[in-house]
Amino acid sequence: MLSRLVIEVLVLILFVIHLSTAFCETSNLQGSFNRALTLDINQQQLSTVLTEIEKVSGVRFIYSSRLIRSERIVDLNVQDEKLGAVLQNLLGPLKVKFRQEGGHVILVRDRSMH
Repeated sequence: MLSRLVIEVLVLILFVIHLSTAFCETSNLQGSFNRALTLDINQQQLSTVLTEIEKVSGVRFIYSSRLIRSERIVDLNVQDEKLGAVLQNLLGPLKVKFRQEGGHVILVRDRSMH
């Protein structure tokens, strides 16, 4: 009986820790989306550009290279633009959508644009 109570309390504590960590990650991601970026990248693969955005913004992208065709060559020249606008301008023409999920940005092919 006592051991079951201890286990339930531990599970509850772990759940609360998980929720607070997820909340912090989401809050940090929101802050990152409002951060102004300045980047001048020419004739590089999309995957390279995404890595550079990760470095300067602190966000983490999750994507399938095959699905978003990350080998495509792109340019990204922005000055003091918010991350959300940068991603929209970079990914929109490539038919790639993005969404926040926890502390990450998920990239998927935009099937509505076919």
